[in-house]
Amino acid sequence: MALLVSLLLAVALGWLAQRTGLCMVRAVQGIRMWRPGLLLTIVGCGVWFWLASPLFIHFPLGEVLRRHAIGWPFAVGGLLFGLAAAVNHGCSISTLSALARGQWHMLATILGWVLGWWMLYLGAPDISYTRLATIFTPAWWLVLSIVAVSLLAIWRLSPAHRRIYAGVMVFGAVGGLLGVLEPLWSPSQLIRDVTERPLAMDMAVAWPSLGRVLISVAILAGMLVAARAHFRPGEYQGSLGRWVKHLLAGIVMGIGASLALGGNDLQLLIALPAGSPGAVVALICMIAGIWIGLAIEERWERRQDQD
Repeated sequence: MALLVSLLLAVALGWLAQRTGLCMVRAVQGIRMWRPGLLLTIVGCGVWFWLASPLFIHFPLGEVLRRHAIGWPFAVGGLLFGLAAAVNHGCSISTLSALARGQWHMLATILGWVLGWWMLYLGAPDISYTRLATIFTPAWWLVLSIVAVSLLAIWRLSPAHRRIYAGVMVFGAVGGLLGVLEPLWSPSQLIRDVTERPLAMDMAVAWPSLGRVLISVAILAGMLVAARAHFRPGEYQGSLGRWVKHLLAGIVMGIGASLALGGNDLQLLIALPAGSPGAVVALICMIAGIWIGLAIEERWERRQDQD
C-alpha cells in the first residue's frame, strides 16, 4: 500500500515539476530581474515537508534527516553545482523535465553527472563531514504560520503568477509526503547510487531497492504526461559542441553535488527541512554560482554580438 501511494505521489510530483517549470536557474534569473518570488517559493518548499511530521513516528527517518556542520565541501560543492547548472540551463529537476520535453542533449548532462561522481569517488581524498544531532519537528505554530503567510502572499499575486507559485508550493507538499515514505526518492540520487555501486569496495552496500526505481520511473512518467503538448524533439537537435557543453556541465554538477552531499533537490526537500547548516551554505553558494554563471554567459553573448 505504501508503495502504491508513493507511486501516485511520484507521478503528481513529476507532473507538477513539468507544469510549473520548476527550476532554480529560472528562479535566479528572476532575481536578476528583481523578481524574487519564484526563488523564495522554491526555497520555502522544504517547509511543507513538516506538514507530514505527525507521520514521522511511523517511519525511521533519523538516518535520512541528517544535519551537518558548515564545512568547505558545502561551499565549494554548491558553487560548482550552481556555475555548471547555469551553463546547463537547468538544475537537477529541470534537467529531467527538459529531457521529457525531447531535449535529448540533457542525456549528455546526465552522463556528465555519472562521470563527475566517478571522478570524485575515485580521485578525491577522504573528505570528512561533521554530523550534528537530528532535530525532528519544529513547533506546529511556526509551521502553520509560515504556511499561512505563504498562502496569503500567493493570494495577492496575479492569477498567472498565482497558478505557478501555488503549483511550486504543492510540489513541496507532495515532495514532503513522498519523502516520508521514501526519503531517497530523487531520480538523480538513484542514478548516483546505481552508478557508484559497482565502485564500492564494501560489498555489503546494497543496490537501490525496486521501489526507488519505480518511483523514479513514475516521476519521469508524470513529466512526460505533462509535457505531451510540448514534446517537440526536432526543435532541440543541437550541434556536437552543444552536447559537449552539456557533458562538461554535467561533470561539474556531479562533482559539486557529491561534495555538497546532494544537488538542489535533496538540499531543498531533505537537508534544509532537517535544519542542516551545511545545506544552508550549499544552497546559498548554489544560488551565487548560478548568478555568476548567468552573468558570465550574458557578458559573453554581448561580446559575441558586438563582434
